[in-house]
Amino acid sequence: MTDPLNNLAAPSVDQPRREFVDRLRTRIEAIEARTPKRVFHLAELNLGTFKAPLESAPMTEFANSLDRINAIADEAPGFVWRLTTDDGGPSSNVPVPGADDPLLASNLSVWTSYEALRDYMYKTDHVSYLRRRSEWFQHHDEAMTVAWWVPAGTIPTLEDALQRLDNLRVNGPSDEGWPLTQPRPAPTNHLGETVSSDSVSSEAESSQPVLIPYLTVADAKSALLFYQEVFGAEPQGEVFEMDDGRIGHAELSVRGQTLYLADDFPEMNLVHPAGHGGPTSMALVIHVDDCDAVYEHALAAGAAAERAPANQHGFRIGWFVDPSGHRWSVTGPETSHA
Repeated sequence: MTDPLNNLAAPSVDQPRREFVDRLRTRIEAIEARTPKRVFHLAELNLGTFKAPLESAPMTEFANSLDRINAIADEAPGFVWRLTTDDGGPSSNVPVPGADDPLLASNLSVWTSYEALRDYMYKTDHVSYLRRRSEWFQHHDEAMTVAWWVPAGTIPTLEDALQRLDNLRVNGPSDEGWPLTQPRPAPTNHLGETVSSDSVSSEAESSQPVLIPYLTVADAKSALLFYQEVFGAEPQGEVFEMDDGRIGHAELSVRGQTLYLADDFPEMNLVHPAGHGGPTSMALVIHVDDCDAVYEHALAAGAAAERAPANQHGFRIGWFVDPSGHRWSVTGPETSHA
């Protein structure tokens, strides 16, 4: 059998260029078939400073929850590895190299993808503890988390992770380390293809939402029904209900766009606009096929009228306020309505 790698020659002046291009592609495909793709995983470091020693009374609830939260991580899709003590204890008991404060604790883990880590953080009961972080951890103005890509099978060291966090604090986001709020795509192979263990391509990465509204609402269960009724929104994933009955996180898809919402958490200074009696400083704009129909539907479902639909600037535009106090502008094609 002829090896295509041995038959590649530059085209002569009278040789069709298409033939040369096809032969070049054959060579590249043959090389690619013989070259294992390098898969990358996501590493993440999260530092925190306890408000009191872990064994003290104020930290009892958090300390007692560590095994449960770590077990959720261990069983989460996409989990690869996390830092533990020599006997398998939580990373909170692992000394942080060079730390002057004995209350400083670390959490170092590896995941198959950014999405896998994000789902664990916000789509499991981990989110209930994340929302209460201020009860157990001191506030820091400087960056306390850093993420970066590692070749699959690589176990990061705490020392390396701390250096990456320090670099982030001094020099800002880079391929060496970036905040979880500013994710970077996995590295590419020699053909420029993004290769992560869940086969997320560069095109898929670029299709991820870059801006997601996160609304605080008066009654999340009712709000979910309102947005489904008025906008045809579709629930996405699991709704996470707290022990006290409040919804800690819920997701909707509105014509392919993502919307997050949660109930009031006044202990975190999160309340719906209608709950504090002040004016609203923002509005959400949604494009619909029939502005008047959606507007009337919203009012029938409990919204308050603010500005009836009218033809403006080449569109049909109306304004209403939903039951939680959020202002919506519905826009659609101009019509002949009076």
